[in-house]
Amino acid sequence: MLSRLAVPLLIVCALDVGCTRPRTATQPRENAALRQAAVAWANSFATRDPATIATYFSENAVAWFPHGETPTVGRAAIQEAWVNYFKHTPAHPVSIDSVVTAGSGELGLVYGKYLYKPRSDPTANGGRYVAIWRPTVAGWQLVLLSAHQHGDVSAATFLTP
Repeated sequence: MLSRLAVPLLIVCALDVGCTRPRTATQPRENAALRQAAVAWANSFATRDPATIATYFSENAVAWFPHGETPTVGRAAIQEAWVNYFKHTPAHPVSIDSVVTAGSGELGLVYGKYLYKPRSDPTANGGRYVAIWRPTVAGWQLVLLSAHQHGDVSAATFLTP
């Protein structure tokens, strides 16, 4: 079982390892392929289909959801978490506020906001997330997601991907 400090520590370690090499002039700070994958992932929430959403996660991904006491580990468990979520929640819009790749190209960081209701609902509230991605043969995949509720996130502060 991971401790409460494990996920933030994993993020710091992952970014430190991925950022040890200096970025070259030919290596963009934002990777277009990662942005495309992140936007597709964000748009997948409109399907309300947990299987579609889960395809963006690696087989052994870790997700720490806002109301979870412990992380959810593995694509199958993450998919099941979304099955349960959509039983009680009508929508889950996700924004892409920033996309950054490590100088080595081995890691990507995406962060943004999410809502518990449709964007059109003025009472929609939500939170922020940080997602760590890794490139694979099949394209970029999520390896770590950490999402937490924040009182200042609302439909008015939400940007479309």
